[in-house]
Amino acid sequence: MQFFKQISVVTLFATVATSAAWGQKGSFDLRLSLNSLDCKAGKAQVSIQVKATNDAQTFQMGDANYRFEYNSAQLRNPVIVRQENFSNQAVQVDRNYGQQTLQGSREVGNQGIVSLNAFYTGSNAGAKAVPNVWIPVSTLGFDMVNFQTPIELKWHDNRTFPISGMNQVKINNSDPAAFEYELLEVPQAGQFLNLLINPAASCLSKAPAVAVTAVKTKINQSIESYFPIYDFDEGDIHTAKLLSVSNGTATPSVIGKQLKLYYVPGKDFIGKDMAVVEVSDKFGNKETVTINITVSSDALLVHNGISPNDDGLNDNFIVEGLERFPKHTVAVYDTYGREVLKTNNYKNDWKGTFENKLLPDGTYYYVIENGENDSYTGYLQIQR
Repeated sequence: MQFFKQISVVTLFATVATSAAWGQKGSFDLRLSLNSLDCKAGKAQVSIQVKATNDAQTFQMGDANYRFEYNSAQLRNPVIVRQENFSNQAVQVDRNYGQQTLQGSREVGNQGIVSLNAFYTGSNAGAKAVPNVWIPVSTLGFDMVNFQTPIELKWHDNRTFPISGMNQVKINNSDPAAFEYELLEVPQAGQFLNLLINPAASCLSKAPAVAVTAVKTKINQSIESYFPIYDFDEGDIHTAKLLSVSNGTATPSVIGKQLKLYYVPGKDFIGKDMAVVEVSDKFGNKETVTINITVSSDALLVHNGISPNDDGLNDNFIVEGLERFPKHTVAVYDTYGREVLKTNNYKNDWKGTFENKLLPDGTYYYVIENGENDSYTGYLQIQR
């Protein structure tokens, strides 16, 4: 028989004063420990551990509930990665316990609460003792979505409701044929050791570098320009923010490994403009770049992004206004400096080929001379 099982689950979160009246010993400490931090994948693994407060307060583990909270704008989606003790799913299988669960865990707004549950099944008299040494209970995995500020995981202790709590197994009859036990609340709680994760210190990273060139457009003519982002941190993620623009309007964004700037000059404006853009990575590193823009009445307009997939949209490298400059030359180079296009009679018909073969997607460099001592240079992105 398994006496008081239902009652004990209810009293698991009762006040210390109630269970202390029963007079049983037992006091536990809890801690959270960082097992691993995978900066590339954005994954963190945290160990939940328990021990008796001292040698005089050891007890036989029954049911337990471990609760702590975190900022769900920094960590998300807790899962059980590994059950290590007090579980029939642990590496050292213990049939006295059931499978651990996260039932009762939740994320509401920016508050996340983990509720890890362990269950004593009472299959025999072999409840596991909790000694005065740290025992890992379970390893939890999280998605880490903010690398820029420290992340705190904070226990729900004996001053918080609902609290972390557990009970101990009191054996009334150890005869396997007539095994009887009670689950009584562990009357005291000792230390609750929280965890502070500092991704900035653990995830060493470098700021992105953005290669920008001057942009030219015609009066009242908007333009999209692309600039390559170089980053040595594999799998990094980037965002762009406009800090200022002098005369027109500018909208920056990140497309793949490119900074895209959509620029609209002010009505009838002719002259020099300047857009200042901040590019950030997921670790909080920032690079600020200044893009100089010339707006004139007779400028060539270079479309520096093409997607030659024959869908009728942006298939060719387009340079508007070349017909006004019969002595022009157009050249394109790959990242090794190899000339992949050179012509002095460009018809806006190049689809990203060299020697009748498709060039790979990537960043190229163009040089356009209008034949009147004016040159245009910049980056050309091929993306099919």
